[in-house]
Amino acid sequence: MDFETPATTLQQPKSVTTATSSSASSSISSLTTPSNPLQHDTATPSPTASLIDNASPSEDTSHAMSPPDAESEQTQKDAFTEGTMSTSTVTTEASSSSIESAGDSKNSAEEKGPSPHLSLSFCTGVVCIPHPEKADKGGEDAFFVENNALGVFDGVGGWASIGVDAGLYSKELARLTRNYVLREGPSAIVDALKHATEKNRAIGSSTACVVGLDGAKLIGVNVGDSGLIVIRDGAIVYKTTEQQHYFNCPYQIGTDSLDTVEVGGPIDVTLQHGDWIIMGTDGLWDNVFSSNIVDLVVRQTSGDTDGSPKESGAAASTDNCSDGGSTASDCSPANGEEAQMIAQQLAEFAVKVANDERGASPFAVNAQKAGHLFLGGKVDDITIISALVVDPKAESGVAKGLEDGARAVSPASGKL
Repeated sequence: MDFETPATTLQQPKSVTTATSSSASSSISSLTTPSNPLQHDTATPSPTASLIDNASPSEDTSHAMSPPDAESEQTQKDAFTEGTMSTSTVTTEASSSSIESAGDSKNSAEEKGPSPHLSLSFCTGVVCIPHPEKADKGGEDAFFVENNALGVFDGVGGWASIGVDAGLYSKELARLTRNYVLREGPSAIVDALKHATEKNRAIGSSTACVVGLDGAKLIGVNVGDSGLIVIRDGAIVYKTTEQQHYFNCPYQIGTDSLDTVEVGGPIDVTLQHGDWIIMGTDGLWDNVFSSNIVDLVVRQTSGDTDGSPKESGAAASTDNCSDGGSTASDCSPANGEEAQMIAQQLAEFAVKVANDERGASPFAVNAQKAGHLFLGGKVDDITIISALVVDPKAESGVAKGLEDGARAVSPASGKL
C-alpha cells in the first residue's frame, strides 16, 4: 500500500462551520463495481494494493526528517496549552427533522424512542471538517447522532483512483445505521451496523465506530482506526483499540472487503452521570494525543478556558459529511453548548496539528514505530462527536436544567 504524507504546502482553515440542527438525508446513487476491487487499505492508497505488501515511506522528504522522540506527546501538550486557536466557527440552531430513506423507512409511529428503563442520555456536540482537497464533495467522513446512539464513519479514499467517491459509501452506511436505530432503539446498534452493511448498495468501503445506550451501559463495535474514549473525573476509563492489518491499513467494511462487523472490536462499558465520550475518525486520533483531549475537556468543564472561538458570517451547512440527528430531550442548552464547544476546540486543534509539518503527532509516533521517518501531522477529514452523559434524576450541577428541552445536532462543515 502507499504511505500517505500530508501535502507540503498547507493552509490554515478559513472557517469551520458547526451547526446544531438536523437535516434530511441526501440520496445515494448506485455505482458499478470496480474491476479491481479495493482491498484493505488506508485513506488514500491504490485500490489494487495487496494486503501482504509492506508499507513504504513516501519519496517526499518534506516530512521525512528525524523521527519524533519519546517526548513527542509532551511537546504537543506544551504547544496545545500555550497555543491559540484561530479557526472561526458559527453555530446555528434549528428544530430536528426526520430523515427520508428509500427502501429502509417506516413512519414515525413505528420509530422506537429511548427505552422507558433508560436512566442515562447524551448531550452532544459535533464538528465535521472535510479534507481541503475533498471539501467540494463534503469529504469522505460521515456521522450520525440519534436516539442515544452515535456513529462515525471514514470512507476509504483509494476508491477515487477508479472514479468512485468513497464518501457516498460512508454516508449511506451512516444513514442506514441511523434509520435502523430509529426503528429498533439504541441497544440494537451492532445489529444496525450489520444491517447497514448488508443493505448498502453504494460502492466503496469505510471504517466505522458505533455505540448506543443500553441502560447504563455503552455498547457497540469499532471496525478500523476510528474510535472513542470515555473520560471520568479527568482520567480515561475506557478506550477503544485501533484495528489495523499493518501501519496505515485499517480494518474496513464494504465492497469486496474481507473484514466484517463481526471482526470489529466490541465496545461494552458502564457509564456514569458526568462522563464524557469523545468519538472521532482518524483525523482526530492521528493528530491529537489522548492526554491532550483529556486536558481540553477538563479545562472546558472547569471553566479554565481562553475564550470561545470567534464567530464568522459563514452560513452553517448540512451538505458536508453526513446527516445529523437530535439528542435526547434531557439535554439542557448549557450542557449542549458545552458539548459543542469541546468538539469545536478539539477540531481546531486537530487542524492546527495536521497543518504543522514539524510538530509531534500520534501519526508520526506510529510511523516511527513502523520503521518510517515522518514528522508532523496528517491532513485528513476530521469528524468529532463529544457527548456528555447525563442522568435526569441526578441533582448535581451538570444535570441542572435538563428539563429545558431538546437540542438538535447536524453536521458541520468547513473549508480548510
